Amino acid sequence: MKSLVVKISLIVAITLLAAWLRLPHLGAVNLYNDEYYQFETAVGQLKLGEWVRYDYYTEAAGKPYDRAKLFIYQVVGSLAVFGETESAARLPAAVWGIVLVPLVILGLLHTLKHPALAYLTGVVLAFDDFSIGLSRYVRMYSMLMVLSVALVWCVYQCLETHQRWKRLGYGLASSLLLVLSFIIFKELTLALVAAIGVYTTIRVVTFAITRQPADRAWTWFWIAGGIIAVVAVALTVAGMNVIPLDAVIVRTQPHWSYLLDLFVNWRLPIFAAGFCIIGSVLALKQLRGFLGYSAVLSLTVLSYFTFFSHRWDAQRYISIVTPLITLLTVVGMYATLRFLFALLPQPNWLRFSLVLLLAGFIGPWVSLTGVPGTDWLNRTAYADQSATELGYADMRTAYAYVANHVQPGEVVLMQGPRYYYWPDRTVPIMTLGGYKSLTLDEFKALAARGTGGSWVVYNTTHQRHLRDSIKLYLDKHYDYVGTLADTGVVVYHFTK
Repeated sequence: MKSLVVKISLIVAITLLAAWLRLPHLGAVNLYNDEYYQFETAVGQLKLGEWVRYDYYTEAAGKPYDRAKLFIYQVVGSLAVFGETESAARLPAAVWGIVLVPLVILGLLHTLKHPALAYLTGVVLAFDDFSIGLSRYVRMYSMLMVLSVALVWCVYQCLETHQRWKRLGYGLASSLLLVLSFIIFKELTLALVAAIGVYTTIRVVTFAITRQPADRAWTWFWIAGGIIAVVAVALTVAGMNVIPLDAVIVRTQPHWSYLLDLFVNWRLPIFAAGFCIIGSVLALKQLRGFLGYSAVLSLTVLSYFTFFSHRWDAQRYISIVTPLITLLTVVGMYATLRFLFALLPQPNWLRFSLVLLLAGFIGPWVSLTGVPGTDWLNRTAYADQSATELGYADMRTAYAYVANHVQPGEVVLMQGPRYYYWPDRTVPIMTLGGYKSLTLDEFKALAARGTGGSWVVYNTTHQRHLRDSIKLYLDKHYDYVGTLADTGVVVYHFTK
């Protein structure tokens, strides 16, 4: 009973820590990047009952959007209860991000029977800024992380258990999780399924060589999966987009950022990478165990997105294996510290003190919401950072400045307008298109519509959408508004 109380207390404490780092100040930073798509779609569904992005400038239906409906329904519910705010929109992602931590701990406690690894993995995930960021982002990735971890765990349990009813239960749970994940993000789910297929193939090969009974269930699973894969490919060739075959290419320029940015939340990333390698090697020595399974899945997904994915590199695409990579890194660190502990001289209090000091020095960065960061002890918590500190544009400040200074007869030319933050719907606004679709002559024609002058506003992280000729023209003929230089938004003004 005492052991159970301790276990529950630790899980609750780590979960509360995860909540402390994810929930506060959800609306402090304005929406950024792709958050607008799902936020505006949720508002469109709420106000108009349609899967369209709500246009705050015209107060009417905008472009259709039908991705990740399962997650957007949750955003709709949150907006309906708490209002059309950033914090309400981000709340579902935050809840999923919090749920991830105890789910991982419970799954590892059950599977590994190694409490230290389970709790340490949960703590590292709780502090992980990448996971925290996805938990404070109006997208479906934190939900997909939970579904992916649950799917990976259920498939393993289904094929490792020897009890018929448990296998049936895990099989049904796996099927349900697969469908839900497929609805959320098909390509990432297929990448995870393919990784499971790679591991299954390895188990089939070992069965062919060793004839171990433990591999038999995986062999039948491989046969069934192979039949389904052949049918799926045939349907795709026949014209049904079951599998996006164009998603796999051979990259001439690999996306090394997937590997280089894996451990940015660790004090010494090079050490963390070493721990992950050590953990993976140790895991692969136990290929039939959950650690070996985790290593194969992680390596497969990382290899795909680094060398073969058609998508541009974004770390969130490998979020489906982030908890598994965290586990492998913790395994490597734990093994290293245990090895060093054995080398240190007695007494044990000295050993423990030195090992804990070393763990604090080479482990992940610690941050606590509301506690100022330092250069050596802790970092500023994700929830305490502003939009520009996080590397995103401060649209609120920039838009408010332009709206307050625009004069009658002037027009505002925007690249990728975020109308949710635009305070004056009476000001004429022209859009500058995307992907360099606007020519210099077309830009001049838009600017000429302002009888008194024009403003040009674009996000620095999205300036690739404007042609260089337009930016050179702005530098030569427009006045740069240096007051807004720190907002991450470029603003020019021209008075006739």
